[in-house]
Order: sequence, then structure tokens, then C-alpha cells
Amino acid sequence: MTKKITMVFTVMLLAALLLGCQPVDDPYNDNDNDNWNGGDNSPYIDDKLPVIIGIGGVDGADGFMGSKGNPRQYALDNGYAIISFTPGSVAADSNARTGAFYTLYPYSASNPSSQTGVLMAWAWGVSKIIDALEAGAGEELGISSVNTIVTGTSRYGKAAAVAGAFEYRIKITVPASSGAGGAAIGRYNSAGQTYDLKQYFAYNGGGSWTVDGNNPQPFSSIKGDSGGGWFNAKFQTYSSYAALPFDQHFLLALTAASNRFLFMVNGFEWDKWTNVPGFFLAFEETKPVFDVLDLSHNIAVSMHRSRHGMEHEDMVKLINYANHYFFGKTDFDFSAFYDNKPKPSSWDEFLTSLHTTPFSPQYTSNNTTYKSKKPNNLPDVLTMNDGTKVTTAEQWAVRRGEIKTILQNEAYGRWRNGTGEVISYVIKEYSGNNSQSKRKSSQL
Repeated sequence: MTKKITMVFTVMLLAALLLGCQPVDDPYNDNDNDNWNGGDNSPYIDDKLPVIIGIGGVDGADGFMGSKGNPRQYALDNGYAIISFTPGSVAADSNARTGAFYTLYPYSASNPSSQTGVLMAWAWGVSKIIDALEAGAGEELGISSVNTIVTGTSRYGKAAAVAGAFEYRIKITVPASSGAGGAAIGRYNSAGQTYDLKQYFAYNGGGSWTVDGNNPQPFSSIKGDSGGGWFNAKFQTYSSYAALPFDQHFLLALTAASNRFLFMVNGFEWDKWTNVPGFFLAFEETKPVFDVLDLSHNIAVSMHRSRHGMEHEDMVKLINYANHYFFGKTDFDFSAFYDNKPKPSSWDEFLTSLHTTPFSPQYTSNNTTYKSKKPNNLPDVLTMNDGTKVTTAEQWAVRRGEIKTILQNEAYGRWRNGTGEVISYVIKEYSGNNSQSKRKSSQL
């Protein structure tokens, strides 16, 4: 008997459709649903709004501590639709294994292949939204099912990273302040380290920035959070980050592909506990995969001073970045670059700024603590199980299959493609001050 579930999507449309665009061939044409090859980043241009899918929403609060602007409003004002859903309706944030996902795919303690964790279940919720867009909602609402961005903050940022790793239809993956289990190297212990940020940020009138004395996110914190529900049963058997056969650069590397992008976001002021240096190390350890595929600029990093989540300046950078790769735009708004030094004045300088943080070489020449704290037992994402070093796109195709298996078996649980599911979905559409709900049903 086919099980049916209902999901609620909230759609925000506050901008006019982009006009005057001509479609080109859809780049996603490989039969195994994995577009891993390096090469062309030609945009897929249509007459529909690009969309940001926010797991738990997209931050709509005004800026903090000198930042200006509202990130969600900026995206809407610049022609992006926003779709969000309540993660708890897909999977409860606990070890209860309840919600729409577990209704369709029950969790069994005696069957390891059924043991999908909550982070993977939330990622599946993103794929259902894309399914709905492809099944007719996109045509009705004027929202693209191709030019897609996924984001989330904190635990939802972890889920965004998982979604980008396993759902090939997501073009830009934006984990924000996601920490351990998301976009920070767990093996990197930044406890007690002091960094000099004055060359990069005007930080409290000076430059001293010290991480608290305890490891910001010890292994026990993610292993036991939400009752251990985020991960599968196998993950619970490990006792430390060092015991894992992977670290978070393995997850992030799965976003590396032609016409796919990774845009990593983190803060300093309120994000010390998310292992900020480990976040940048994850960027450094993931970038070589993009380099092998000749896609060095398909990975970017944006770090802001305040807020746990996405700041206005991060959204401005993201929209500029997306506009180029979605629509081939070459005109940019650099108004948000009030904190970073130097401010970019061209596209090339903009790309350079997206590979630069306070931990970059030009800012760490007199700061040996960052480099000396790098773990020496970090698994190499570009070394295959048999010891072969990955140097070509063809070898990466094999390695990424190995990584997908490792991550599913050892931590996140099984990814579900979802063919044949029958889902009713309610679209809450907001346009200006008007709203209406529309109920649809389709086999996705």
C-alpha cells in the first residue's frame, strides 16, 4: 500500500520575473544523476525566478553590530524567490524517528540500511521541493527548478551541506554557521588559540580574537545532540573525530561538479563555538577537489564579523556570485564589502576575495598557531581506498562513489531518491501583503 504524506512549502515572491533571457541546453544530462565532470559552467537561463530553498527559512533580521541590511529582503529585491519549510514536519529533531520522511521510510534498529539520520532526512525534504517545482509548481509560480540554491543555519546548515552533497539538482550549496557535522573539520581543535584579525577586520578597535579554552564542538556534542538523532546507529559507535574514516571535507567535496557550486558562510563574534578555524580548514581541504576538476572558482568562502547565520554582506556576495553563474551577469554590487580589506573593484578581485579569510597566508605570516594546530591524521579526500592519488576527473568519479558510500554507511544514513512517492503539498504564496494557500497532489 502506498503511503502518502503532506508537506508545506512557504513561497515568497516579491520581485518581478527576469525578462529578456534565452534558454540554453540543460547541463544535467548524465544518466546516473551525478554531474561530476569538470569543465563548462555555461549558465542555464530561463524566464523564471532563481530560488533559494531555506531549511528552516532564510534570515530576515536586520544586520547586527554595524552590519546593514536584511539578507532575505536583499534576495527578494534582486529577483530571487525564497521557499522554506519546517524541518520538524519532515523529521523530528530528536531520536524519535517521526515525521514525513520516516512515515515513508521507517527506521529499523535491526536493519542498518534503513537507519537514515535526521540531517539526511531534512536534506530529502529539499529534494521534494525541487520535485514539486519540476512537477508543475515551478511553472505555476514562475520559479526555476534549475537555478537553485539551498541554505540553512546551524543544524540546518549541516542539513544544507548534506543536501548539496547528495542532491545533484542543487546548483549552489550554502551552509551557514554549520560547525561540526557540517562545514568544519572536527579534528581541528581551536581551543585557547588567539588570532590577530586587525589586517582583515576592524575587530573591536584592535585585532585580538581568542577561542574559548574548551574545544568549541567536542565530538560528544554532535554525537548526542537531539538524542543522537542526527546520525545513524553506526556513527554512535565512534568515540572521537579521530576515529572516523572521514572528516567534513569529504561531505563538502561531493558538491564539486560542473555547474555546481559551494559557497561557505561563517561568522566570528558569535560563532567561536562553531570552530571557525576548522571551518576555514574545511575550505582549504575541499578546494583541491575543485582544482582537479578545473573548477577552482566553483568554491567560495564568506566570513563576517557577527551573527550566527547569514549576514547581509554574505547575501550580497552570494547574489552577485549566483547572478554571474546563473545568468552570465558581469555587473556587480560591491556595497556590502565595508568590512573586508581590500574592497574588490572587479569580478576577478571579487573572486579573489571569496578565497580569502583571516586565516589565509597573507594574514597568518606571523601567526603560527593556526598552521601548527592542523591535525596530522586528517584523511585525504583525494586518495582512493586502494591508495591511488586522484589527479583526473575520471578518477574523481570513482573516489566520489567511495565517499558517498562512506558517509552513508558511517554517519548520515541512506540517501533516498524518492521515485514513486505520493506527496500532497501546500504552497503558501506571499506576494506583497497578499497571501494564499494552494493544495496540490502529485506522484513525485
